Amino acid sequence: MDVSFGSCCPHCPDHRLDPLGHHALTCKHGGDVVLRHNSLRDVFVEFCHRACLGGQVEVGSGQGHDRLNSRPADVLVKNWHLGKPAAFDLTITSPLNPTTLTEAGVKCGSTAQVAEVRKHAANDGKCKELGWVCIPLAVESYGCWGMEAQESFKRLAARLAIQMGCSRSQATTTLYQRLSLSLLGSCDPQIALILLRMCGGFTKLVHVARSTPPSLALDELHAFDEQVRCTFTECQAIDTTDSSWMQAQLSLSRGGLGLRSLAHHSNAAFIASISTAGLASPSDNFLANAVNFYNRCVPPESAIDINSLTSSPCRQHTLSAALENIQFNSLFSQSSVADKARLLSVSSPHASAWLSVVPSPGLGLSLDPNEHQMAIKWWLGLNTSPGSPPCALCPEHPLDPLGHHAVTCKRGGDAISRHNKLRDVVLQTCHRACISAKAEAGSGVGHELRNTRPADILASNWLCGKPAVFDLTVVSPLNPTFISEAGRTAGSAAVAAELRKHSANYAKCSELGWTCIPLVAESYGAWGSEAVQAFSRLASYLATRTNSPKSKVVCSLYGRLNLTLVRANARALLLRCGCSLQEGDISSS
Repeated sequence: MDVSFGSCCPHCPDHRLDPLGHHALTCKHGGDVVLRHNSLRDVFVEFCHRACLGGQVEVGSGQGHDRLNSRPADVLVKNWHLGKPAAFDLTITSPLNPTTLTEAGVKCGSTAQVAEVRKHAANDGKCKELGWVCIPLAVESYGCWGMEAQESFKRLAARLAIQMGCSRSQATTTLYQRLSLSLLGSCDPQIALILLRMCGGFTKLVHVARSTPPSLALDELHAFDEQVRCTFTECQAIDTTDSSWMQAQLSLSRGGLGLRSLAHHSNAAFIASISTAGLASPSDNFLANAVNFYNRCVPPESAIDINSLTSSPCRQHTLSAALENIQFNSLFSQSSVADKARLLSVSSPHASAWLSVVPSPGLGLSLDPNEHQMAIKWWLGLNTSPGSPPCALCPEHPLDPLGHHAVTCKRGGDAISRHNKLRDVVLQTCHRACISAKAEAGSGVGHELRNTRPADILASNWLCGKPAVFDLTVVSPLNPTFISEAGRTAGSAAVAAELRKHSANYAKCSELGWTCIPLVAESYGAWGSEAVQAFSRLASYLATRTNSPKSKVVCSLYGRLNLTLVRANARALLLRCGCSLQEGDISSS
């Protein structure tokens, strides 16, 4: 999503943020680039010491007065190969840089290769004069390392394996894990999660899964999955349980975080690749093993006949969807009633839209680290209030693990603030779509104007010239009134709230000639059917007004609405747990 497009960079307002975040990751102001560089350098130095190679940081030539400016080495290893010192110069480059963008769109790693050439041109003369080997460590901002860096890491991993008493593959995995974590960790946790899902998880090695028989690399695939989990834990400062991690591995549409298991989906990827390439053969043992393993994981109606693959190729999306259904049903069957209601709500259409929003403080589309950490814990069903302490605002009520009381507590004004912020998002969208609308519209009859109003928003020309009133409310599927049905049927809490709103407002709206439209959101982000229809119509108007695809407008609208909802819920949870709402280091939370 390009929701950050057009807003100004807070560090250099003369530059505007781009949809893919190129400027944010390369901005020289604020010290983030230097911090990220030094963090990666320190990880490399640490592993050099663990491999008993030593390593000096920021080494100059030792000649003249301008020592630091003449230095060719971020790290100097004096006994790298055959007794010869090596000077490592680390740099981070973006494949979206205009000077390399065209080639980067054709060849993987071309941006890192250009950076290596540039570093050699700058440092080879000085290194040759000093008797050093110049080795650039170039990494693209999405985590792709240059060829010279990869060769150096192979040599370092071999030394590490000897010192650590492990295999070379394990040492290599550990090294890349720490480097990737350092690259991600320089971002805030909201950005880190997006990068992990889009660049560092399943997508990183999906080509390997599609081109390599899973039976030949199963241990490595499981090891990679474990490293993704470790990286998530470090970036988010959250300890996951097995059930919460199973949910995290589901796609966003099924209520997960999109951190798919490479090992779990590798057979589906391999089968789809072989069949769509027209290479499927019943005599292929690797394909037969993958099909057999896949069929053991899915119900009989989803099983694959290897003989039909030659005439009816399978799509990876279809195969993976069947695996996800089994994974979700397994998680659902072993959950409590409250967790079942939560899982059905988070897996409803558009509920997870907030997880796809590109953070943009200028547009109000970011969470501070504490808010993001609490939101992820609440989303995955982790205990948000260990020990069930009393609510900080109403001590007579203890906090529950799933946070139901915190997000529905009437004290402190959080429920009203959440309602008003959601209302304002809808109102602003109406104005952008050139729909005449006003907030808190009453009937205009009598002195009890506020008490008789049926409208949070009155749109004077909604459909066929008839005004419509939007009455917005947020309801929790964990409410004792709804929880039994909410644990069986997705969206049932929203349906009940819509009926209640119609019962309360229909007579007054009919009297005034208004159409009553309840906008009901469940606390996890599932919207009622009438709200979905209204937002679809609103998105059509806005798409026409802005000359944008409707699908893009719909994604942006739900992303803004649900991020506003989740932020308000996270703040309510933090406040009632006695935690700080200020931005800070989530590792101390």
